Amino acid sequence: MDTFFFDWETFYTTEYSLTKMDPPSYILDQLFEAICLGVAKNADPPFIVEGPDIPRFLSNMPRDVAAVSHNALFDMCICSWRYNYVPKLIVDTLAMSRTLLAHKLKSLSLKSVAKFLGLPEKGGFIAAARGMTRLDLIANDMWQQYTDYNLNDVELCRMIYLELAPQLPDEEFLVHDMVARCAVEPMFRLDTDVLATHLAEVRADKELLLAKAMLAGVDHKRELMSNPMFADVLKSLGVEPPMKISIATGQPTFAFSRQDVEFMELLDHEDQRVQAVVAARLGHKSTLEETRTERMLNIAQLDFPFHGGTDTMPIPLKIGAAITHRLGGDWQLNCQNWGRESPIRRSVKAPEGCVVVASDAAQIEARLTAWFCGQWDMVEMFAKGIDVYADFASYIYGYQVDKLLHKGPRFVGKTGVLQLGYQSGWQKFQRTVLLLSTKDGEPIELDDGEAIRIVQGYRLKYSEISSTWQTLGATIAWMANATSEQTYVMGPVTFSARRVTGPNGLKLHYEDLHYSHSMQQWMYNFGERPYQIFGGKLLENIIQFLARIAIMQTALRIRQRLHNLTVRFAHQAHDELVYICPLDQAPYVADILTEEMGRTPEWAPGLPLVGETKIGRSYGTMVPV
Repeated sequence: MDTFFFDWETFYTTEYSLTKMDPPSYILDQLFEAICLGVAKNADPPFIVEGPDIPRFLSNMPRDVAAVSHNALFDMCICSWRYNYVPKLIVDTLAMSRTLLAHKLKSLSLKSVAKFLGLPEKGGFIAAARGMTRLDLIANDMWQQYTDYNLNDVELCRMIYLELAPQLPDEEFLVHDMVARCAVEPMFRLDTDVLATHLAEVRADKELLLAKAMLAGVDHKRELMSNPMFADVLKSLGVEPPMKISIATGQPTFAFSRQDVEFMELLDHEDQRVQAVVAARLGHKSTLEETRTERMLNIAQLDFPFHGGTDTMPIPLKIGAAITHRLGGDWQLNCQNWGRESPIRRSVKAPEGCVVVASDAAQIEARLTAWFCGQWDMVEMFAKGIDVYADFASYIYGYQVDKLLHKGPRFVGKTGVLQLGYQSGWQKFQRTVLLLSTKDGEPIELDDGEAIRIVQGYRLKYSEISSTWQTLGATIAWMANATSEQTYVMGPVTFSARRVTGPNGLKLHYEDLHYSHSMQQWMYNFGERPYQIFGGKLLENIIQFLARIAIMQTALRIRQRLHNLTVRFAHQAHDELVYICPLDQAPYVADILTEEMGRTPEWAPGLPLVGETKIGRSYGTMVPV
């Protein structure tokens, strides 16, 4: 299969640009002009396709090729949405860079990656072309410089690919391709009535959300701007306040500024109350739930000529959004964070004659934690279908807890099993129980003594898990001091100097792993940002890492089994795979999803998994099969 390298150069202005617009609005706008397309085939010299020649070039372009670009969520969307061209394999060097280099680089732009790899400079001529069309560039004698810039970008993309491709596990190329197609070949449709109603409700409730977020009856400005008081507000909402090391004092302090990435990420928290208080602290007029809904309504008005016209919804997913390689959202839509009860989910529908089929790997983190740590009694209960949550609740309350008769105690048991495996403290557990139970409508307030007793009970009952924290705590020190030749194997992962390698070759990186005496904690850098690490946190990283590998390997098996059917992988969220298929194929597809989700990975013998599959007309109205 031939490999082609693509780089688009398009018209932009100060206002009409990707810094001001989401990619669908930019690509499908009437102002869009493809000025030229830089192309290189295999090892051949790159060449320029001028704007007027692009339709004919792409119509004659073979589809049985691999198309490589730096940011396929832009380049390949142009190919598909404007010219109806989609290659057999989509390869994104930006996704590759995020997978392989994100631990070292703050920016993964073409310029930054090329510089890091010691490649030629990218150059900055494009800034001089702002507001200029192809004819403007020619008239101003700038065409040669412009096309030279384009050709250089193509060459840099190829160099990055050749440097990084050998380091990427083979299966990840297919994962990247599947994920890109969720946006490049959009299948979902939008119900604008549902979105419009939701937007009106979000706007009407915004001030109420602030009031409910512990701000009622107090001096709002004082509460918001006082770091300790704002930290208490976040804690009341179940959020651990982000921390950093003060440059002035060298001591831990709250990370509440616009430059603190972890704090800014709270603007996109799944809880709208968290969004509201953080937005208010920053002086923003809108929450991300509001702007996200507005964006989706705007996208619904766009015409996707080759993908259903208006009311079409691409799903932009980001490879390697976290250290654990889990996917994230993009375009400020963050499809990963659509709450299960959010009207946004109900607005996302299958096309006419089709349904949404989704399967979730039930309790995969709890199951993996028990299996990885050797907590075989819990593993056996999962394997036999015994209610592990009720079992733990029975242990801590001293009587037989029934799922239907004792909802409160079982809820506490469930929260314990799902949270306490990562060395959570009693105060965080106490807050989590109150927060989550309040969402369910029946607040459960554990007093300090009871929260402490439950946490201690978990650590005693599941001693193999708690002892694994100690083992991994010692492993952190070992990784910090290990030589490049030393390795240490634990189950399906291999520890070495400042990294953990998974069963498929992906790696967790702990750059500059060291002990901070001021923090009294082990620290590491990821993308030039400092993070704390301890035994329970390392376990959490490993479990989420393994869950990501298991889920995406499942997606690859499903892809292979369903390749002859008109079934499309359309979305992925956390431990869930989402497909769109014709209504008459839904029962068969659902059976395949349930079977594959429940299949034990080759690298995890004895791990019992279960897939919970649902079908519905929309993503938010699915029912169990």
